[in-house]
Amino acid sequence: IYFWLTDIYTKEEQKIRSEIHEQGVAKLDFNLYHPLYNELIPANNQRIPFYVEPGDSLVIHVKKDGSVEKYEHKNGNPVKYETLLRHDIANRTFYTHKDFATDKEQRLFPDFATLVQKKMQTILDSVDHVAERYSFSAEERNLARCNVQMQFALWIFEYAPMKVSELLNYANLHEEGWQSLPEQDKEIAAILDAANYRFMAEMHPNDSTYLASKFFPAFIQSYEHTQV
Repeated sequence: IYFWLTDIYTKEEQKIRSEIHEQGVAKLDFNLYHPLYNELIPANNQRIPFYVEPGDSLVIHVKKDGSVEKYEHKNGNPVKYETLLRHDIANRTFYTHKDFATDKEQRLFPDFATLVQKKMQTILDSVDHVAERYSFSAEERNLARCNVQMQFALWIFEYAPMKVSELLNYANLHEEGWQSLPEQDKEIAAILDAANYRFMAEMHPNDSTYLASKFFPAFIQSYEHTQV
């Protein structure tokens, strides 16, 4: 059983894993400097969502069918976000690298950004529906929404440096004094146009909840390299 842990400062990615022993017990120890909303991946690939904070000792009781029987802390403290964990949808991967590669090749940036933001909103609406159905707390709904926003936003910011790099590489292949084409200038202008990043108005940069998202390290890396 394992999960991937990325250091948000160094961007170093580490596979945290453990064998499941004969007694059916697996123990994973790791250093943590901020809350983490992630998922364990057992051999059968059935995902087990979890939420931990620095200093936590979380125990997850899993049934033979792979479903979670209960979450508990060794110190007896109540488990945060348990309703979200039991009805987890926000941790799923809704937009893959393959989706990104296909959409990036087929669309210029304004259309790409619009498409991804529509997909994001569809999933956010689903999260709100599940939150209402299962009576999520305000904190649970916020964590779920933050996780979805991180997942989609990182690809929007991934597009910009990749496309700019492609245009620069294209220019370097041509003789000195090469002039960019009007459509290429238009694409660069669109990448720099804040109007194509409307989703950022719904994200709150001072909300530390974003740090818990497993998608946050990839998001911040993409954001750091964008020209916006």
